Amino acid sequence: MIARAPALNGASKVYILGRRKNKLEEAAAQHEALISLQCDITSKESLQSAVDHITEESGHLNLLVANSGILGPASTFVPGHSVKELRKIMFEETRMEDFTKTFEVNVTATYFSILAFLELLDAGNKAALGGGYGEPLKQGSDFPSIQSQVIVTSSVGAFLREWACAPAYAGSKASIMHLVKHTSTGLAPHGIRVNALAPGCSFTPSLLIQLLSPLFTSPSCEVTDVT
Repeated sequence: MIARAPALNGASKVYILGRRKNKLEEAAAQHEALISLQCDITSKESLQSAVDHITEESGHLNLLVANSGILGPASTFVPGHSVKELRKIMFEETRMEDFTKTFEVNVTATYFSILAFLELLDAGNKAALGGGYGEPLKQGSDFPSIQSQVIVTSSVGAFLREWACAPAYAGSKASIMHLVKHTSTGLAPHGIRVNALAPGCSFTPSLLIQLLSPLFTSPSCEVTDVT
């Protein structure tokens, strides 16, 4: 689990944000430094509530990991399908609302999560200059040895054109990848670093459903060994 890494390496407080309270509490029970905080990142009000809570309790952040995401519609350009079949699956049977929701969570909400926590990240740099985590290596320096940082989880899907990677998901991950580049440039003068990770496939139940769903609509299509 992503939150365990900083906790196991000495972080005093690691906040875990998410919608499902029971899952948050289950995760937080794994280490005393983990703190569950219910939050819906698609809501500015919910994000602000989380910011207010952390501001009052801790006053700053050193690291923000934006890891939320959904797969979205599984409709894709299945090999062997005719143009008519592709249109039926991808236009007639796929709702625009579902496609848009993928971008709402994977792009818009992720981007606004970064913006919501900017002042806390800036406070992290100021705390470092005051002798906190990431304090300067040389006395009198105005530069933290470890600057406040944002890490966004994108995906290798941002760079793929394989049919198994659905357009909604791939497009959203490509979009957030570019926003990370844009944001990192904009925040560089403020000493806040922004980077993205692009991991490969993690065989979660939701991903397996997406990968296998074309087999039920086209049992004769070929399957490539991805192991």
